[in-house]
Amino acid sequence: MNVVRYVIVLAALAVAAVPPLASAQGPSSITVVVPADIRSLDKAVENLFNSAIVGSNILDRLFQFDEKMRLQPMLALSAKTVNDRTWEFKLRQGVKFQNGEPFDAQTVRYTVDRAKNFPRSALPYLVRDITSVETPDPYTVRMTTGTPDPTLPNKFAWIDIVPPRYAEQAGLRFGEQPVGTGPYRLVSWAKGSEIVTEANPNYWGGKPTIARVVYRIVPEPATRTAMLLNGEADLITNLDPDIVDRLANSPRTKVVRGIGLRRMLLVIGPLQRPLDDVRIRQALNYAVDRDTIIRTILRGYARKTNGLIHSIIAGHLNQLDTYYDYNPAKARELMAAAGYPGGFAVDMYTTVGTFPKDKETAEAIAAQYRQVGIRVNLITMEWGKFFAQLNTKQMRGLSYMRYGNSIGDPSEGYFYSVWSKGVRPYVTDARVDEMFEKAQSTVDPQRRISLFREMERHAITQVAPQIFLFELENLFGLSRRLNWTPTPEETINLRGATLAR
Repeated sequence: MNVVRYVIVLAALAVAAVPPLASAQGPSSITVVVPADIRSLDKAVENLFNSAIVGSNILDRLFQFDEKMRLQPMLALSAKTVNDRTWEFKLRQGVKFQNGEPFDAQTVRYTVDRAKNFPRSALPYLVRDITSVETPDPYTVRMTTGTPDPTLPNKFAWIDIVPPRYAEQAGLRFGEQPVGTGPYRLVSWAKGSEIVTEANPNYWGGKPTIARVVYRIVPEPATRTAMLLNGEADLITNLDPDIVDRLANSPRTKVVRGIGLRRMLLVIGPLQRPLDDVRIRQALNYAVDRDTIIRTILRGYARKTNGLIHSIIAGHLNQLDTYYDYNPAKARELMAAAGYPGGFAVDMYTTVGTFPKDKETAEAIAAQYRQVGIRVNLITMEWGKFFAQLNTKQMRGLSYMRYGNSIGDPSEGYFYSVWSKGVRPYVTDARVDEMFEKAQSTVDPQRRISLFREMERHAITQVAPQIFLFELENLFGLSRRLNWTPTPEETINLRGATLAR
């Protein structure tokens, strides 16, 4: 057990500070436009990035990630290992929720219990191995896990901290009327249309300089762009690659680019013939011309990747990103070997406007599949229905989808979709299970990453649990008056954002 390593790395967080907020300006307001409807701001109910765009500015977490995915303090000042299975967190003092409830160690204990036991909670996969939460004093928390968990602090960069008394009283309504310790508080919510927040004057990090943030839900990419160009919006997400140059050259707008954590793929649904054959899954990978899609549809704002670990996360194998380069002859060969020389039919699902060029990309893949004899029935859905059916395993076949990484760790992709005991495993593998469980219980960082690299190589070449495509670059359209720096996450962290004078 390399306890010293963890003490050094994470104790250093105690001296790091959340980026300071600029000095107060006059009353100000911005409008942020998001592409998909938001049903709840409670991650225990809806654990999605589009909800976190709003919720992350109302609720805080113990830690946060910076622009290089390094863990930074938030409500916790430091974390260190006490032994192989116990982490100790030192908490920030003097913090209050927006309703006046104090933040302390009991708050963290309650948040963990709620994440585990809330009805239909979407968070247990992050906390289910926590066996006990001790609070030796009001600002110290010790968490013990059933097996060694070197990623525990990372998980608390995603779990929102909630006020016990209010959350208990609100129950399922908490997601509609959230109360947090964050820089903004909820003012109003017109479902399917608009969410209005205002600056929290008692925020522990200093009152935000932007007094009011309005979030508008606009599914149509062209409408989002028009709003930005017309001065009706200050920030739009999921920027259409076709209009990057136009926004960059406009006197009213600008484009902010950054490394992203949006790994686009085709999810393989509950297994049925012929997708239960690894040769068919490999053929589906070889039959996609990713280079052409990136060049012509995504205008170069993407990076082809293979595997379940994002390219900026330790453990990713850059050398295998070309393993499934376009090879239609190889695809036909594999299909014939699997008993489908004439091809087969498959359903493919996609959203429209939720991700940049989602429908266009799905159409291009369907056309490429037809060239090798795979007959695609393309089905479009709005995001809410799409995700609900994917989550309940109703969508058989292929689904064009984005997987993020909420904890900045190589385990996320496996934990969520391939490990047989994970959140939503469709294609599983006994060897992956064995290697994953070994890696997850390995505390030494270098040995752990080595195990993940070994597992990644096996998953890519021998399992093909997904159709690997590419990672989208984060593209945001901003009004020129807004000063804001993104992180690789898809949340919109407005702490430190300012308006030009």
